Amino acid sequence: MKLFKTNPLDFLVKPFKAEEIISVIVKGMDRLNKLNYIFKYKQGHNTNRKEIKDIIFFASNNRQVKMVTVTGKEMFYGMLSDIYLQL
Repeated sequence: MKLFKTNPLDFLVKPFKAEEIISVIVKGMDRLNKLNYIFKYKQGHNTNRKEIKDIIFFASNNRQVKMVTVTGKEMFYGMLSDIYLQL
């Protein structure tokens, strides 16, 4: 019953086949694209929004966070632990 609370995307049986793994990744990407999750962050007094599907990664140096996206990068103050909870 705990498994259903995590909302699994699919099940893979060992030994894995490349086609099956690719199929599950494509399903996951399609699901994310349909949901349009939004990540909100502040830069100064402004609150900005970025679709999660466009974010590649976050990096942190002290309290300054670099968010790299498909269109470039954004810098803002925050903590990776707070970003993790929001995502």
